[in-house]
Amino acid sequence: MPAPQSNWIRFGVIAALLLIVAAFLAGFVPQYRKAAALEQQLAGERTQMESLRTRLGLAGARDFAGILYLELTRKNYGIAQPRASALFDHIRGVVSSLPEGESKNSLHQILGRRDEIVSAIAKADPAVEGEVGKILEQLHGLQAP
Repeated sequence: MPAPQSNWIRFGVIAALLLIVAAFLAGFVPQYRKAAALEQQLAGERTQMESLRTRLGLAGARDFAGILYLELTRKNYGIAQPRASALFDHIRGVVSSLPEGESKNSLHQILGRRDEIVSAIAKADPAVEGEVGKILEQLHGLQAP
């Protein structure tokens, strides 16, 4: 039969361990809930940031196309050529960051016309102005996913 004093020691040790676990849980659970809520909020903010980044990329493509169109209307083919390259390079960058969808397909179609547009600008073909105008309209019709 164990001594009554050893029962009290065992009870004291178990009680102390239970108090330590309870204190840990009392501090851990609220922090865990707070961290989970912040993770969820951060995920929402990241989604919004990606959407804004896509919209910014599309707006940049429209700007590049508008400047290119302006130079073509002024018959500045020498200035238009590097601007056309910048437009298509920018579109390529936007395409790489987009998820699959209608906007990405439209941008791929525009990229497929790169050689045709750049070649026509190099030849100072006045018809390229209308082709770039169509690209500009197409870019204005795109929406961010």
